[in-house]
Amino acid sequence: MNVGVTTTAVAWLSFWASVVAAWLTNHFAWMLQVWFLWLILTAALSVASGVWVLRLTHFRRAAVALVVLGLLIGQWWLLKLLLLVVFFKIRGFAP
Repeated sequence: MNVGVTTTAVAWLSFWASVVAAWLTNHFAWMLQVWFLWLILTAALSVASGVWVLRLTHFRRAAVALVVLGLLIGQWWLLKLLLLVVFFKIRGFAP
């Protein structure tokens, strides 16, 4: 088996595993004290493995689309948080 194909498959597998782990952490581990730490760690892992995938695939359109989709799914909590912070800053009543 070609080493490049194996490496790319491992990169994709690690990316989607981190996306699923982030989604599961956000939806099912919210009652734990380390919930936010786990969210931050899975976010970092998702971004790092997404960059790894993009570098291996030379930023092909399909790869970029799938990585963006995966980050949207897995890091939806972070996007909501950032949008709320921006909204509060614009309206003048930031927390």
